[in-house]
Amino acid sequence: MAFIAIAMGSRSSNPQAGTQETGSTAEILRRAMSHRGYLAMSAAFFACGFQLMFITAYLPQYLVICGVSPGTSATALGLIGLGNAVGSYVFGRLGGTFSQKRLLSFIYLSRTATILVFLALPVTQASTLAFAATMGFLWLGVVPLVSSLIGNLFGMRYFNTLFGLTFFSHQVGSFIGAWAGGLSFDLTGSFNTAWTALIVIGISAAMLQWNMDDSKEPGSLVLHREVS
Repeated sequence: MAFIAIAMGSRSSNPQAGTQETGSTAEILRRAMSHRGYLAMSAAFFACGFQLMFITAYLPQYLVICGVSPGTSATALGLIGLGNAVGSYVFGRLGGTFSQKRLLSFIYLSRTATILVFLALPVTQASTLAFAATMGFLWLGVVPLVSSLIGNLFGMRYFNTLFGLTFFSHQVGSFIGAWAGGLSFDLTGSFNTAWTALIVIGISAAMLQWNMDDSKEPGSLVLHREVS
């Protein structure tokens, strides 16, 4: 990765010739914090981190409780990684054709439906691997879609700042997902409460994304360009 970064750093990162985006960091942050669509997307990204970190941290332990062999847990995590590589590419391509906010809503809702089906059926080796493959496909397909939406709304000059803030919401969700999963098990002796939270949060995220306002604000910084 270091060699790739060095190669990328040798390329010019200047704005397009003849144009320059105007506005300060404070201005773009003010616009982002007042954009309801951006805030809704960031809140939904919290759900992404919550769901994924809980599954990563506690799926093996849950499978042991259900009597599934440890080897199946390892295979399931590997399938999640494999499916993630495919899903990220597929949803990135779909985002160039279809509504990105609708695709995000679809991912959150599909994850939640997959969890519901997994919990409703007997937990076996076959059901676990099917769950892992499906969740893997839906795992990080949100990232290219969120990235594209931020670029469309605010341009690319402050993309890293705005994506970083949105990803911070994801990481807070990851922390709470890992912490709350362990806490619920300590208090109740099972993961039922945590699984229920995953379902409720997933449905909420799907609704937030479906109703997201993905229109640019009048006078958005992405439109402020000066001919040099």
